[in-house]
Parts: sequence; structure tokens; C-alpha cells
Amino acid sequence: MIALLLISAGLGVEAKLDAKQPIVVGAPFGVVVEASHAKGEIALLPEKLELGESLAERPSARKHERAQREGSEVDVYRLELLALDSGSIEVPAIPVAVGSTTAESRPFQIQVGSSLKPDEQLVAGSTRPEALEELERMSAANPSPMAILVRDYKLLYVLLGLAVVGAIAYLVARRKRRKAESPSVLPGEPPRPAHEVALERLEALSASSFLSRGELKPFFVELSEILRIYVGARYGFESVELTVRELVDELNARGAEGLDVDGLRRLLDQADLVKFAKWETTKDEARSLLAVGVGLVKRSGLREEAP
Repeated sequence: MIALLLISAGLGVEAKLDAKQPIVVGAPFGVVVEASHAKGEIALLPEKLELGESLAERPSARKHERAQREGSEVDVYRLELLALDSGSIEVPAIPVAVGSTTAESRPFQIQVGSSLKPDEQLVAGSTRPEALEELERMSAANPSPMAILVRDYKLLYVLLGLAVVGAIAYLVARRKRRKAESPSVLPGEPPRPAHEVALERLEALSASSFLSRGELKPFFVELSEILRIYVGARYGFESVELTVRELVDELNARGAEGLDVDGLRRLLDQADLVKFAKWETTKDEARSLLAVGVGLVKRSGLREEAP
């Protein structure tokens, strides 16, 4: 077991090798990242880790847990990595962020063996993403017949083209949906206050079937979008495409009178955990965060109404 701890401004990051068996090329092994911090905060890992050419992560296997420890909270990320080369390999520093505070674990070395034959090792030396599935198959106890990799990129080009078309269609549909959802304003009629629109959408979200169907990710996507649109309209800036840190910096720069900026940051961080880090939450926690969002809008909306 390897445990390396780096502490920065109250944020401690510890990386642990969690492998009961010897590590071999192509077989998944565990790495645990623990981030300890003050209570009420959330530590986030990047959606994609920079692991170099000799390692890769299986993102679908990433798990997140939370724990209490000696007066602080700990976010625990369990990762599954794959080694693409044998020998001594460095697991690089893994960054963690709590709001605007960042820290990273120290890199450490692992020893990787190989159960592959010489001809199979040629595939193991590849750093292309498409080699990952083949490496796992080769290191299995009863591997199926070896697939032959042919450098034919026609299918890749077709898939990339379809992905681009799909992305464009999604953006167009999203823009149309936002226009359709935005309140219509008759000529000469003053626009509705931003907090009224936000509270109306939050009430609709509360009455939606997301929670009854257990669809927590779309619930938090909608909650995050409502609050982002609200603060942008309330304080006069484009807010939807900003990161949480950029959004908080912009609000602080503008003063954001009446708004609990730190409370908003914590709520958006938790929403991002559900959206991107597969954080397992509950319906009760979702309702509680919705109530927090309603309170943020109401308190800052009172200042908007004041003459």
C-alpha cells in the first residue's frame, strides 16, 4: 500500500494504491484518492485525469463516497486504472479542487508485470484508446480469439462526422427550448423580475416527476441551470457556460448584493458532483438542496424588488 499526502490551505490529498494482486498489463487495478477538508465543502476530481501514455482510467468504474474523520469531511474517489506498459511506471499527481483551493497528491511508482505473449505485447505498447478493450481481453483467464487491429479510419471519420452533426443538433434544440421556456414579453411590457421567473421554474421542478422516478441527474441539471440563469439575469452577465469558479469570481466582482455567493457555490458544487462525478445522493438530499436554492433566490430577490 502506498499512501502519499499533500496538504494545501486546509485541503489534504492522499493517493493510495489499492491492489491486492500484482499489477499486470491490461488488468484493472485500484487507486484511492482521499481529500480531507472543512465540513460543508466538496472536493472535486477532474472529469478526465492526465495520466500520461502508460496509464489509462476506466471512467465508468469511478466511485465517490463521503466520510467524517476527526472534525473534517473526506471525499473518497475509487479509481480503476489500466497499465499499458510493463516495468516501473509513475502514477502522476492527481489534482483535487475545493472551490478555489486546489491541491494534488504526490506521484508514486508502481511495478507492472505482463501475462501477455510477445506478439500480444505489441498491442500493449499502443497508447491508443481503442487498445484498452483488447488489453483487458488478453489478460483474462480464458481470452477469446485475438482480434486483429486494422488501421482503417473510415468508420472513425464517419462517427466523428455523426458526432459533430449530433452536437450541432443538440445545441440548436437547446437554444430553441430555452427560447420557448423564456417568458414572452409584449411590446411595451417590462420584463418580469428575474427572481419571479426563477421561483416559477423552481416550483415546476419541485412538481416534476424527476424525483418520483429517481432521475436525480436530470433533476440537478435543471436545478443548476435555473440558478445559473437567475444570477446571470439578476446581476447582468452571461452565466450559463461559466464554471462554478468563474461564476463565483464574477459574482464577487459585481458585489452580488443580497446573494449568499458561498451558499450558491456549495449548491452548484454538489450539483456538479451528481452530474459529473456520479455522486450517489438521495431524494431527501435533492429536496433539501432545492429548498436551499429557493431560499437563495427569495433572499436576493427581495433586494431586486426594493426601490
